[in-house]
Amino acid sequence: MNGRPISGTRSKRDSSAATPAKKSVRDHKLPDLETITQGLNSVLQHVATGGAVKVVAREPHIYASTFPSEIITCHLDDGRELQLYCKYSAGVENDSFQHRGGVAYEALVYRYVLSPIGVRAPTYYGDYQDPATGWTCLVLENLDNILWVSRTPSPETMLAKAADWVGRFHASGESRRSESGLGFLTVYDREYYNGWLVRSLEFARTSGERIPWLEALWQQFEGVLEILLNSRPTIIHGEFCPHNIIVHNQEIYPVDWESAAVGLGEIDLVALTEGWSDAVHQNCEDAYCRARWPNGPPSDVTRIIDAARIYWNLRWLGESRRSFERKSARIHLREIRDASERLATI
Repeated sequence: MNGRPISGTRSKRDSSAATPAKKSVRDHKLPDLETITQGLNSVLQHVATGGAVKVVAREPHIYASTFPSEIITCHLDDGRELQLYCKYSAGVENDSFQHRGGVAYEALVYRYVLSPIGVRAPTYYGDYQDPATGWTCLVLENLDNILWVSRTPSPETMLAKAADWVGRFHASGESRRSESGLGFLTVYDREYYNGWLVRSLEFARTSGERIPWLEALWQQFEGVLEILLNSRPTIIHGEFCPHNIIVHNQEIYPVDWESAAVGLGEIDLVALTEGWSDAVHQNCEDAYCRARWPNGPPSDVTRIIDAARIYWNLRWLGESRRSFERKSARIHLREIRDASERLATI
């Protein structure tokens, strides 16, 4: 998805989103022309109406991150041109403690979660597996002239619009989460949430950090778990950060759905507003609540957001053994402590 980011206020975590991918298609050893042509012909049968699909151009996607991706231009026999965004698993190891499902998982999300309800997202054409390598290729519509939500001329306005989008998505997801076809979705359960606190404590110890109040949180975590597990679970994006939300023709398009799950909806709200001002937090919370609960939010929504904030910051501290070496660790710890004190858990 081609983007032309412009300057604008953004959250701390979004600062890396504008960095072009350093690796090219050649560096990633993406499928050769014959292989990609065969794959796209199998995926685009319903679009090409029996005619052959011809690949006429390939270029690396400048914002590829964990997984390599490229923009492919195709010609169809009827004269039409398609510009596609192709994302490859490419054998990338993604050790993230059950948090990210990878490209094959993301393809299932597009096929069974997003496409059936017509949610605004890049058109999902399909996916295929390369028989030689076992890689999965996810084939989506390429959206041109896009901006990251935090780099639009009015980022605060667009963030509130994103909060509205995800509030409506969560409202529909509450009833859909138990559909038989969605059993593949990761479910945030007790083991999952506990695991992030365990990992954070372990990584703090191995880095030489002594954080008594964080150790004490382990003794009182049951109260946080009670909120996380019993507060209206729904289908969530899982990493609804500004760098995973693009704006195309003034409309919100969340991308990178490999972390989609069944969990607490307010996690997506916390991810969206991380690092922004109190005013942005409040505007987004108001927009989210209006969209998800038109008749008024539940009385305990503030406590739920704080529980979600504790999880979200533990998730980043528990991401890797190097987490406590980063400057952002101080911010995550402060967010956890402040939210815990408001919940009276430490």
